[in-house]
Amino acid sequence: MGSNNLSKKVENCVIASTWIKPESEVDDVGYFYGGSTRPELRGKGAYRGLVAHRLKLLKNQNIEKAFILARKDTSAPICRNLGFKVACEVMSYDFSL
Repeated sequence: MGSNNLSKKVENCVIASTWIKPESEVDDVGYFYGGSTRPELRGKGAYRGLVAHRLKLLKNQNIEKAFILARKDTSAPICRNLGFKVACEVMSYDFSL
């Protein structure tokens, strides 16, 4: 299984999207990237559902560990509620040229 783009649709409208990259051949870890939900539709479980679906996809591939980058104030609490543990905290910086 290569990288997979996933989306959640309601009435034919994408309300949330993400992608997953399982690395079973390298280190038996699935990496979750880029989860987002339309601002006006947040708080209705779409992001949580996509995370749960990605976990199920990994389990079906016999991958027992997942890594996710989560924003501290938005998706991190959802991930903690799903059972993720904090492994590290990352600071990002920008530089104007």
